[in-house]
Amino acid sequence: MGKFLKIISVSDILEYDAFSKWNEIKIGDPVTLEKGKEENAKKIVVKFDGVILGTLPKNDCGCIKEFADNNWPLDKLFDCKICRKNSDIGEYDQQLHILVQIKKWTETDEVKDSAGA
Repeated sequence: MGKFLKIISVSDILEYDAFSKWNEIKIGDPVTLEKGKEENAKKIVVKFDGVILGTLPKNDCGCIKEFADNNWPLDKLFDCKICRKNSDIGEYDQQLHILVQIKKWTETDEVKDSAGA
C-alpha cells in the first residue's frame, strides 16, 4: 500500500461511460489514470475495466498531470481505487470519488529508467 495523496471527485461522469458500468463498480475496485488522447489531450481520464468513467478536475490533478505531460507511466506511480459512490440519489446528482495513493518508490524504481531520468 502506498502513501495517501488525496481523494478526488471524478468529473464529467455524465459525458462519459460511467453509467454503463455503474452497477459493476464497487468500493475498493481499482481504477487507472491515463493521459487523455485526442479531444481529451489536456485531461487525465479515469478508467475502470477499460471504460472511461470521467476525468479528474483541473484544480485537483495538477501534480498528476505534470507527471503525465512528462511521459511518466501513471500506473507505475499511483494506485487508485473507488472510495465513494453515491447511488442513493438522482442519476444527475450521483458522484464517484477515487482514492489516489503514491506507490512506494521501491515498487517504481524502474519508472525512472522509462521516463529517461
